[in-house]
This record gives sequence, structure tokens and C-alpha cells, in this order.
Amino acid sequence: MKMNSGNGYFKKEITLDKEEEIKIVKIGFSWITFFFGFLVPFYRKDWKTGWILLAITAISHMMSPILMFLILVVFSFLYNKIYINMLLKSGWRFATKDDEILWENKKEMAEKVDNMVLTLKEMEAKIDKKIEEHGFVKKFAWGGIYALAIGILIKNIPLLAVGIVFFVISFIKRQKM
Repeated sequence: MKMNSGNGYFKKEITLDKEEEIKIVKIGFSWITFFFGFLVPFYRKDWKTGWILLAITAISHMMSPILMFLILVVFSFLYNKIYINMLLKSGWRFATKDDEILWENKKEMAEKVDNMVLTLKEMEAKIDKKIEEHGFVKKFAWGGIYALAIGILIKNIPLLAVGIVFFVISFIKRQKM
């Protein structure tokens, strides 16, 4: 990745051009989208995304303001990528080769993260299948966790001991699987 001129931090924006116009678009988390939500796509004339975000925000706010907040956080991570892809599809091009390389590196890193998540999900599925074969181990582990948590909350030594025993038994049984 190219460093910005003398500032000592990684470049966090790309430059796009179309005919005689130039746009500088940030990469990564969009603070402005976080604070202004659906107004940002409308300001950028990204009508489709703006209407979708407005509908999702309105519906999620009716369900729970916390849900709306979480959706805004997730969308703030995604919006700049959505906007750049929309511009590229509508004829905008990278102004320099460095911008194109930066964008490709970001996409490649995102694909690697997605592949890691899929690999982790596959491993989790295998572990869950193994645990289902020995379901009592999972019950012992959760029982131990609950007993430990309640024992800590109410400061009950016998309950802590039960939690530790349950957890140790589940650990021993898991080692034998």
C-alpha cells in the first residue's frame, strides 16, 4: 500500500475520474454515514441505496432503536465500498494505477477475511457435530459455566465448586473425543 505524502499513515482514500470530473472517496468506515445515516446516499445522488437505507432505518427504529443503531454501525462499515462499486459500474475509473492497486488490495483482504470466516464456520460445524455425538459434554460445560457465574454473583463457595467440577468433567470428556 502506498503511504500518503510524508504524513506517515496509510492512504485511506481513492481518486476516481470520469471525463473532466474527479471524486475522492474514502475507504473503510464512514463516520459521516454513521452520524447522518440515509442522508449521505441522497447527498451523493445514490438514490437506490438511500431509499433502501431509509426503509431499513425506519423499520428497525420501529422495532428497536438499538437495532437501528446496530444497523447504522454495520452500514457505516459497508457504505463506502457500496458507493465505490456503484461509481465504478456507472463509468468512473481510477485516476491512478496506485488507486486501482489500493482498491484491489482492499478487495483481496476482504476476500481473505471472508474465506477465514467460512473456514472457521466449517470448523465450528465439525466441532458442533462432534459435540452432538457427545451432547452430555456440552451440557456439562454449560452447566459448569452457569454454576460458576451464579456462584460468583452470589459468592457461594459450594456452587463455585460444583461449577469447577462440571467444567473439569466436560474438559476431560472433550479430550477423549
